[in-house]
Amino acid sequence: MGDVILKENNYINEYETSYDNQKLIIATVRNHNKLEIERNLDDKTELFCKIVRDADKVDILLTQSLYEISDNYNISDNIYKSFKNHEMVKNKDVLSEDDEILRQVAFIFDLEFKESFKMLKQSNILCKIFNYIKSNSNSKYIEEIEKIVFEYIEKHIY
Repeated sequence: MGDVILKENNYINEYETSYDNQKLIIATVRNHNKLEIERNLDDKTELFCKIVRDADKVDILLTQSLYEISDNYNISDNIYKSFKNHEMVKNKDVLSEDDEILRQVAFIFDLEFKESFKMLKQSNILCKIFNYIKSNSNSKYIEEIEKIVFEYIEKHIY
């Protein structure tokens, strides 16, 4: 949507005059929040897409991930399976506002850069998120999901 606005209203010309840079910016904006980066991009454009996608996901986790959740939050089988398979949680599997927290935590499975993992670890935000969920959930899955997340992060830092 943002890429369309940049093109349709010629806003892109206000920020960048080089056609090659405009293409790069538009592709990056178009891909920043998609489930997957589109195929057949040149190496430079793909790299910029990965950088912006990581920055967006880390920003969301650091600034927006602490929602209030219901007492006795129950984690669905599908969300648990996403974590078990190291996959992003699909939007169709988010059945409540409570599920949104874990959907965002699963962003880690789409991070590309070691520095992104380091930032999350250093911030301690995931510890806070899991402590919060555990205080409001009796789900049989939460301990295992927490273990999966921290092992995944450690594996991608080193």
